[in-house]
Amino acid sequence: MLKNKRSGDAEIQAVDSYIFRGGVNEITVPETTGEMLAAISTRIVQPLRENYGRGPSRAKSYAMDDCIVCVMRDGFTAHERTIVEGGDPGRVIAMRQDFQRLMEDRYRETIETITGRRVVAFLSQAHLEPDITLEIFFLDRPMNGAAALNLDLPVVDRHADEDNS
Repeated sequence: MLKNKRSGDAEIQAVDSYIFRGGVNEITVPETTGEMLAAISTRIVQPLRENYGRGPSRAKSYAMDDCIVCVMRDGFTAHERTIVEGGDPGRVIAMRQDFQRLMEDRYRETIETITGRRVVAFLSQAHLEPDITLEIFFLDRPMNGAAALNLDLPVVDRHADEDNS
């Protein structure tokens, strides 16, 4: 539902919990975890569609503690699949890695805007068969309502183990 709000001198259009200020890049933090994850999936897929002419057929995001994971499936283009079938899969992976390096700032800004958290680390991995790409973001603090089991494992002293052998 589209609503108009006033903020200072600017008119703001709000759609449910999202607020757009002159463009897609300026939105407020979604109200629910489901809305947040949907917004993340949509915004991560968007540059792929813009730059590759198509995006993945499926995208799903997960929030776990201080980690956001976006899983995209079936995203390689026909051109990329042809290169893989021609025997040069490393070329496709390298091209995707180059693209992700170029998009890192945009992806970080997206996650920070949507979650209200700072991204401290970004990892990206593309897998050919099956066609799965992961975008992983580590945040400066846990998400509200997200939980994880924390195991404090004992430190193994390898030198002590070697001395006892």
